[in-house]
Amino acid sequence: MSTTNTSSSSGPGAKFRLMDLPSELIIMVAENTSSSRDLLHLTMSNKFTYELLGPRLMTINIAHQNASGLNHAIRKNNIMLASVFLDGGADVNKACRTAAQGKTLEQEILRDIYKRTADTNPKGRVQMGLRALAQFRTSGRLDPPLYVAVSHGLLEMVYFLLCRGADPTAAAHRGYPSALARASYDWNEKIVALLVGALKRAGAKKRDVKEVFEVNAALGELDRGL
Repeated sequence: MSTTNTSSSSGPGAKFRLMDLPSELIIMVAENTSSSRDLLHLTMSNKFTYELLGPRLMTINIAHQNASGLNHAIRKNNIMLASVFLDGGADVNKACRTAAQGKTLEQEILRDIYKRTADTNPKGRVQMGLRALAQFRTSGRLDPPLYVAVSHGLLEMVYFLLCRGADPTAAAHRGYPSALARASYDWNEKIVALLVGALKRAGAKKRDVKEVFEVNAALGELDRGL
């Protein structure tokens, strides 16, 4: 049953208000927002939208925005919030954006850079675009939850995600081939130990574990004395 604000004025000179829309339509708009930020802004528009969308925020984010809120919770090292998202149905091994969405965002970043730097020389515009892309690609907004936690060096979060079934070999969107390889490159011995332990408990053979380090070992970044 649709819910609207019955106290709204009507007539030729009446002003249209968001709360005059049926609840179902507002929820549909919320489900089709392009980002969690837009969803939050819509929710906080007024008391009516807050009461309508507030209890649905997490469900909408998980179902329609690839649980980007889980990614945010991990980057902020908020284990309690991450747990709420996982309990709510978020996938512990799924990146908060697909490869296609990531490519679209990169194109938007470049368009914005080039628009704002129209008076800059071409070489300078290219350099600014490359810097913006590099910052975005290393932000953790494209990678699986465990990779994000590892890249930020969050030991307790890594342990929590492993306990919830995160895969140490899940590939990153860009950059290093897995969370385990990233930890080895960063020389974070405690996190490496957690990830290797998780692989061994899952039945991985010692040789298979070593193969994860192949790239890093070739670069001389890691002694493969496991």
